[in-house]
Amino acid sequence: MDLIADSLTRIRNTICSHQVRVHLTHSRVVERIVEIMQEEGFVRKYHVLTANDGPQKEIRVFLRKDPALGYAIQECKRVSKGKRRVYVGHKALPKIKNGLGVAIISTSKGIMTAEKAQKAQIGGEVLCSIF
Repeated sequence: MDLIADSLTRIRNTICSHQVRVHLTHSRVVERIVEIMQEEGFVRKYHVLTANDGPQKEIRVFLRKDPALGYAIQECKRVSKGKRRVYVGHKALPKIKNGLGVAIISTSKGIMTAEKAQKAQIGGEVLCSIF
């Protein structure tokens, strides 16, 4: 099961249903992606919740929504998929909507934005893009 794709789909469905709170299945990768989304201003805040009846944790995410402008997230896509992994070098890192969006990259130094990977001159697998 692809937890990143599942998390992005839950976020899209939450936006379509005009909600601001979504629960995601916890993993370290998903938590780091949500942390980057918070740093970039797409998410207002998030909390990691422990399950009362089992070992599975959840992440409660509060999306950023402006009453006049709408949601901060307009589009979120999974780029690298199960059978088609997308790897790029540091010179070919993607720019999303001319720098208005964020590409999240899994590198040897951890999960980071494409901008930070460009500064560190390292490439990696493109996980998702958010605009």
